[in-house]
Amino acid sequence: MKPSSALHLRINKSRNLSTKADAIVARKHTNDKNKQLEAAINWCKKFNGRGQAALKTGLFPLIKDRETINRRLDGKVINGKERDYCTILTDDEEASIVRFIKNKNRCLQAINKQDITKLIINVLRVRDYTNTKMKGGRKFQKLSLNARAALEKGKLSRSFWLRFNAKHSSLTIKRQGSVSINRALNCSREMACNHLDSLAKELVDVGIMINEKMIETGVWNDTVDTFY
Repeated sequence: MKPSSALHLRINKSRNLSTKADAIVARKHTNDKNKQLEAAINWCKKFNGRGQAALKTGLFPLIKDRETINRRLDGKVINGKERDYCTILTDDEEASIVRFIKNKNRCLQAINKQDITKLIINVLRVRDYTNTKMKGGRKFQKLSLNARAALEKGKLSRSFWLRFNAKHSSLTIKRQGSVSINRALNCSREMACNHLDSLAKELVDVGIMINEKMIETGVWNDTVDTFY
């Protein structure tokens, strides 16, 4: 098998997006192809050519079909823009959510996937509600089938997360490690009570618990100073 054929086969397999690594490989291939498409479009504009002429130069090996270039030259497709019928978020909504996650990370308040899911569902709910209130010629952005399904089910598909993580691989999303989970599963009542007693004593020492009363091991009754 030729090297180029091997690469093509690998990319096709990664289209299944079975893992985050596959999604990142597919996203990198898409980004590389978009860069070549942009270069091909600029070449056509510079030399007043079309897709077939651009492909004959051999400068754009990732592009196999001349119509892929022609559709972008004619404005039928915007290069780099995902299909509206399958996207869940608009470009502006996704950019806002990414900024929100980055700002939380800068404040050392990383949020987990469940919190982000709730945020995205709320964004979709607001857009859906806004659409029903628009009258006359005001433009609205209809929910795609995938967005509608996410709103109705209250959750996001695995494929959405694979693509989202691949597009924004630099984002840090909080998740609980397997070590912490195993530790919690192996925790006994006695261990939990001892931990809570130690925590209560620390809160008393620093003045956060001010009228503490121990009901039983691991159970405390108190007034908490919220202005501390």
